Amino acid sequence: MKIRNAANSDLSAIYDLICNLEQSTFPKSNFEEIFDLNNSNNNIGYFVAHTDGRVVAFGSVYINELLHHCGKVGEIQELVVSPENRGKKVGSSLINEMIRWAQKQGATQVEVTCNLARKDAHEFYQSLGFVHTHKKFVFNYE
Repeated sequence: MKIRNAANSDLSAIYDLICNLEQSTFPKSNFEEIFDLNNSNNNIGYFVAHTDGRVVAFGSVYINELLHHCGKVGEIQELVVSPENRGKKVGSSLINEMIRWAQKQGATQVEVTCNLARKDAHEFYQSLGFVHTHKKFVFNYE
C-alpha cells in the first residue's frame, strides 16, 4: 500500500468511496466541480492510499487560519477506507500522512469531526492520539 496526493484520475474511485461512506449518491457533476476546485487549492490536501494501482482509501485535510488559535489549524474533513481494507492500517497511514502535511503547512494542530453514529471511528481516532474535547452542532436548511 502506498499513499500519494490525489490526482484527477482518482476522481471516480474517490466518488465511489465518499458515496459509500455517506450512504448516498451525489450528483457527479457537482462532485467533480468541487473536487477540481479543492484539489487545486494549496490549503487543501487530498490524499489516496492505493494497492496494485487501485485506490482503496481517501482523506482530505483543510488548513484554516483561525482567530481563536491565532494561527493555522488542520481539519480532517473526509476519511474513508474501502470495507475490505479496514483493519489493515490503511486509515492510520493516511491520517499520519495528512498530519505530516498539515504540519508542513504550518498547522499547530489537526482536528477531526466524526458523526456520532460512527463509534468505531471514535475509537480509531482516539487510538491515534486524538482527544475528544469538543461537540459539533449543525444547522440544516432543510
